Amino acid sequence: MTSFIYGVNPVRELLRRRPGEVKQILVGRKEQGLEQLIAAAQKAGASVTLVNRNELDSMTNSHEHQGIAAEAPLPQAAAIEDILEKIARNPQALVVLLDQIEDPQTWEPLSARPNAAAQTAWSSPSTGARA
Repeated sequence: MTSFIYGVNPVRELLRRRPGEVKQILVGRKEQGLEQLIAAAQKAGASVTLVNRNELDSMTNSHEHQGIAAEAPLPQAAAIEDILEKIARNPQALVVLLDQIEDPQTWEPLSARPNAAAQTAWSSPSTGARA
């Protein structure tokens, strides 16, 4: 299942962490300052499509897209057993559990934050756990 991740920072993080999974980037026709993201998307092999702002509003169900959206599959869920196995192998493991997150596009930047602290896994009640 694919989803639209939108906004400058979430799209940047998606292209950094999962570049090969980005199918396409939608860019507002009159948007400025998105050249680096467009170049990163093209380097990753994603198609870049210029659309008008109303199309972006409709595709993302939001007016807060900052003129850019990326289509990519939702992260794959991992079984809790896989996460527990990783924790058993690494007693210093950091596991992040979040609840009540209603906006699926926030997962990329949220799941990336703990990486600097050696994140081992993260979990979402809506998408499952990811090891």
